[in-house]
Amino acid sequence: MKFTGMKTPWLILVLLSGSIVSPAQIERIPKKTDSLNAGNNSRPNKKDIIKELDLSTGQQAKLEEIRQTIRMKRKTIDNNDQLTDEERTKQLRELQREQARYIEDILTDEQKEKFKSLRKKAIQQNS
Repeated sequence: MKFTGMKTPWLILVLLSGSIVSPAQIERIPKKTDSLNAGNNSRPNKKDIIKELDLSTGQQAKLEEIRQTIRMKRKTIDNNDQLTDEERTKQLRELQREQARYIEDILTDEQKEKFKSLRKKAIQQNS
C-alpha cells in the first residue's frame, strides 16, 4: 500500500496526537512540604523540628551527631538476621526512646516541652 498526497501527514498527525495528549492526562499531586501542619500521617522532618524548636547552631550539630549514631544502631538492628520480628520491633522502639532521651539532653526546658508536644502529635498520627 502506498501512501501519497495528504493521507500521510494526516496519518502521522493522528498517531502523534495520542502520544502528545497522553502525558497531559497524568494527574500530578504536589508534595506537601510542611509535615507539621499538613494533617497527614508523615512524621515531622529534621528541618521542621529545627525550625519548631528554634535550635542553636551548637544544638543542631549535636542533633546531627545523635541522628548519625541512631542511624548506625538502626542499621545494625535491621541487618541482624537472628532477631525475630518481635525482638526487632522491641529494639527499634527502645532505640526511638533512646534517641528522644539524647535529644532532650541538649534542649532547654522550653524546647523540651515543645519536643514532647511534637512527639505526642507524631505518635497520635502514627497510631
